Amino acid sequence: MVTAPVADPAPMGSGYLPGDTRSAASTTNIQLIDEKGHAWPITQDLPRLESKPDAYAVSPIVNGQFFYGGPQAPAVDSTNLVGLDN
Repeated sequence: MVTAPVADPAPMGSGYLPGDTRSAASTTNIQLIDEKGHAWPITQDLPRLESKPDAYAVSPIVNGQFFYGGPQAPAVDSTNLVGLDN
């Protein structure tokens, strides 16, 4: 793998924050699958982790849908990437 410094980090999703539901990226029809293969719709918000809220955000889950995105990614530390031989 070859990497190079990035002048402008890439956006997540469409680059719009989740507050802009007309333009932000979204995931719909979220379901949990049990050990028997039965699908259960997500009807309430679940706990979430936003590791870089200054760069990206995620909305609460409402009726099995959430919005996500952001304009930029923080700098990547290549020493923590999986699969790289450092």
